[in-house]
Amino acid sequence: KALRAECVKASFFMLGRNAMAHPALARKVLAEGHTVAHHTYSHPLLSHMSLARAEAEIDRGFAAVDQAVYGS
Repeated sequence: KALRAECVKASFFMLGRNAMAHPALARKVLAEGHTVAHHTYSHPLLSHMSLARAEAEIDRGFAAVDQAVYGS
């Protein structure tokens, strides 16, 4: 509401788990003209895991946000 009141658009880097928990809010962000950007699924310290595990965390986050926002 505050952004709309000031005619401001923002970029939201969504965590996958949050987008999946609140898909209506994620869709509302996009519908109101904001940029929806991707993040990891659960925001772990990627530098503390193997490359394969880090890539899986990133991919899972992208897929979750896409599912919540776009349905695919």
